[in-house]
Amino acid sequence: MQDSTGAPASRGRRFSAKLVVTLIAWCIAFLFVLAVLLVYGGEFAVMPPAVEALAFTGLLVPVMGNLVMPTVTKMVMSRMYPAPSFAAELHVVGRVSSPLQFREQAPRQGDEGAPEAWLDFDVAYSEGLSDLCVGSDIMVITWLDRSRRDRLTARPRSEDNPEQGVFSTRSPDRPNPIGLHRVHVLAIEPNRLHVRDLEALDGTPIVDIKPVLDRLLEK
Repeated sequence: MQDSTGAPASRGRRFSAKLVVTLIAWCIAFLFVLAVLLVYGGEFAVMPPAVEALAFTGLLVPVMGNLVMPTVTKMVMSRMYPAPSFAAELHVVGRVSSPLQFREQAPRQGDEGAPEAWLDFDVAYSEGLSDLCVGSDIMVITWLDRSRRDRLTARPRSEDNPEQGVFSTRSPDRPNPIGLHRVHVLAIEPNRLHVRDLEALDGTPIVDIKPVLDRLLEK
């Protein structure tokens, strides 16, 4: 199965290019030795020492190719098929306005006593807030800018618990500290949403908002 990066197809192209480069090297070596033999009629005795040395070197090219070709092929391959790059650019659409200033004040989850908060949006994104309704639940996606990005393990809920890989936890400390919060909309004002059940700290960047769909509708 081919993934979105096209990895299988890329491997096939790299194999084909490697084969082509190898065949070219062998052909050059063969043609060089053949040209020397044609010029001197196979008489090595009459060959100048320099030409004889070149002919001998030409005979060694196929053998030496096994040693140098991986490096040459890698250089050619990097030019023909550069590694795919991925650069993600996030646009901060707003920020959280909350009484929570420090992580020690925030509950583990929003429904565990988080205070009411406001979501303040940049005026450039005000049109995107249309059709949101008071009384509905929404998913707020944030960038947890005060989290550590060098952590791959965490102790969920308590330091007394065993360590787990961060991808199996909701720990804010992770390589890409994206926060996912289900909140309830209490009020809507121009470029602002009043919500509850949000444990994000004051000033946290808002990346996106998505509706909470019925499980059947999500399919």
